Amino acid sequence: MGHLLRVLIRSGPLCFFFLCSVALPFMCFAQQSGTRSRNGSDYNEASRYNELLRVLKERQIPFEERSLFAEYGGFGSSLHVVIPAATPVVGTFVLAIPLSGSEIGEPVAPGRDPSASPFPGSTLSFGFETGLAFIEKIRAQGSSLNIRVAFLGDERSRLPEDTRKRSHSGLADLCATLDSPENTVLWYVDMVYAPEKIHIHHGAAHTITALNVLQPLPALWDSHNIPCSFAVPYNGFYLSGLVHGPEVIRFTHGREINALYLTGSGIGLHPEDDGAGVPVPAAFSGADFADLLIAYTDALTISTENLDYHYSIIDFRGKYRFISETLTVMVLLLIMGSLFFAVLSYSAFHRRMLIIRWRIFFRCSWVLVVFFGMFVITLEIAGFLISLGVKEFNRLPNSGSFYRALFKLVIALVLFYLFAPVADAIKIPGKAHFYSNGAVILVTLGTFSAALLNITFIPLFIGIFLFIFLGSILRIPAVVYLCALLSCMVALYPLFVIIATGDKQLAEIILSDNVWISFYIAVIVLPLILIIKRGTSLFRRRKKMAPLFLRILPPLVCLTMTMGAWGFYAHGVSKIFFIEPVRRTMVESPEIVTIKSATSTFLERRSIEISIEARGSPVRFDMYLDTDDETPQSIYSAPMPFELKHEGNPVEFILGEGPPNPFTTEIVLPLEFSGSLRVEALYPAWDPGVDTLPPPETDDYVLRVIKTIPIKPLSKSGKQR
Repeated sequence: MGHLLRVLIRSGPLCFFFLCSVALPFMCFAQQSGTRSRNGSDYNEASRYNELLRVLKERQIPFEERSLFAEYGGFGSSLHVVIPAATPVVGTFVLAIPLSGSEIGEPVAPGRDPSASPFPGSTLSFGFETGLAFIEKIRAQGSSLNIRVAFLGDERSRLPEDTRKRSHSGLADLCATLDSPENTVLWYVDMVYAPEKIHIHHGAAHTITALNVLQPLPALWDSHNIPCSFAVPYNGFYLSGLVHGPEVIRFTHGREINALYLTGSGIGLHPEDDGAGVPVPAAFSGADFADLLIAYTDALTISTENLDYHYSIIDFRGKYRFISETLTVMVLLLIMGSLFFAVLSYSAFHRRMLIIRWRIFFRCSWVLVVFFGMFVITLEIAGFLISLGVKEFNRLPNSGSFYRALFKLVIALVLFYLFAPVADAIKIPGKAHFYSNGAVILVTLGTFSAALLNITFIPLFIGIFLFIFLGSILRIPAVVYLCALLSCMVALYPLFVIIATGDKQLAEIILSDNVWISFYIAVIVLPLILIIKRGTSLFRRRKKMAPLFLRILPPLVCLTMTMGAWGFYAHGVSKIFFIEPVRRTMVESPEIVTIKSATSTFLERRSIEISIEARGSPVRFDMYLDTDDETPQSIYSAPMPFELKHEGNPVEFILGEGPPNPFTTEIVLPLEFSGSLRVEALYPAWDPGVDTLPPPETDDYVLRVIKTIPIKPLSKSGKQR
């Protein structure tokens, strides 16, 4: 009991800082990110397509219909409006608007009908209002760039990620129409309701958009009074792969197109709402946002020369500034040079004392290795316990990633301080100076390592370095703790911003079984631990303050930990282990899926007309041709794309979501083909008329119903062999 009390006292400051600056914000941001729904803003794409078609015809706007079935297997179509530049130029601006929300759905406010239109008497959304207003204004005044406004079909999937096939068919078709992708700037506006604030995503894993695309934006959104911000204004997280980023950015950047992905926040019912579920008018409309777009196209300079992909973004309370790679390096060298000069000046007057302290430090430097090893081991143990809990409770490892990552860090810190007496028993002369020297050396190495990894990490690590450095030279314990808290907040605020976007890449990296991840986490956390230990050591020197501190600290820590535990539970501790997503398969004996076929022959080919009808509302049909042997078979023609799997067996037909029911198609095969046609119908929602099993306990549900019919070989006369 006495040992546990001593552990509580020693771990008090770190637990207090962790709960105040990490745990509670982490839970709030994780809870906020969890409000995004896979099926949010679910509109009928066909009705919106027809409504848009009607509006374009009424306003006499020329457009191009592009069916997505033949090339991508999609059952929708896109509508493109092309406005050529007034003068011959090299450069294209593309405004892309999905007919339905894509992979990042918008939250639907409580009390609002998700099938209701955001505009009375119309099925059009904020994105459509923006696109139509932009078309009319740009047609009236002209532009120095080629303009293309694309309303994209088949962009969003209603299925969970592990059962999706292809997404963004409309975007893929749009990219195929661009003659010079490298001279194209694309904005993807994915907003249904008028937002209170617009968030701009400018990067994805290992890629960011060029600086010239972003540079005009801050001045423009200030001048037009439209609240905007960069969703993740930390390029280093994108370039190092810590942020997965929107699929749209990964898709377009892979085709050498500089793109921005725009979403909204603050969408929903307002306190001054009349209670009828109708939102009050937004602070700005789609027409206002269209004015910003026009000003942007006037200010945009599209050039492939001197593109800067190594810039940094500095956020001054919502005021963004861009600094180039050269300026970033100069700032780093200036700060490091100033600190080096200060150290040299100090050593000129206190060189004897510094020599003694550094001699002690290097003699006892192996203690840092002990601390480092202890923290790595505790992280590995914590990861093992989390994995064991996942397996024991039969839960999927990707469920509740944010909460499990936080839980892993909490367990690691608790275990570290349980083992702390082993390291504290080591006799070190001048422990406070030893801890300060170790913290400065580690954070300096971390800063230069970050600079070598990616230059855009420098502004972030400079802030961490300054607070750690101040905490290592100041002697007032409360100020040392304050410096530790501030350095922790500087390091963790970007992580909270990432969590708020709903991106789980960082949480999955923390939960990784790779031991090198534990090494990296230990390198980042250890300087903070050393500074807190320095503050504790300074407290113990002040004998008059120590008794009061030791009396107040335990109840304060217990109260804080109790509040934190309650908040952790209230915000979703049960989400650490979610119920396993339901995946059901039925090789059906009842007639849930019906396949009808009719065959006609011509020369040495046969055409098979296939009609597929399913009970209920399947979201997708999967079609396969399986052969009776391993011989690869050829398909003469099909109206949709297809792929040969495993050297020709089976053949998979690429079909998108939202097929007509019944669905009719035709394929042409050789007469000698012998095999079967396999059809799988996928249902993303439980339907008692289809699934006779009890309803699932989670909304992450997919039912796969399989039906197979034989295809026999035919002779040249059309008879079965």
